[in-house]
Amino acid sequence: MKRLTDLTVDEVKYIITEIFKAKKVSNVKFHKHDDAITCTIYTEWGDDREIIKDDLTIYNPFDKNEDYIFSVDFPTNHEDVKKLRQFCYAKGVGGSMVDWLVLENPYL
Repeated sequence: MKRLTDLTVDEVKYIITEIFKAKKVSNVKFHKHDDAITCTIYTEWGDDREIIKDDLTIYNPFDKNEDYIFSVDFPTNHEDVKKLRQFCYAKGVGGSMVDWLVLENPYL
């Protein structure tokens, strides 16, 4: 079974862009000891579509409570976690087989 840190940089950039609609993802670093990934993301916010820079940490979505999978300065929700779990499952990263990981999984 693969770990979160076994994903490629391109895979990480892809799923972060999918979840957060990031305009840019840079500085991707893998932290094998914690099975976590850190990066810098740039997203549009507000009516004037200002580009905001944020530091993001992602932890293995099967090892942590939903509230602790993402560490970032803006709110995340259940759908964000679901997308990450589905993506990770499709890439062979941990997790037990439950219907929602397989059924309607756009990443399989």
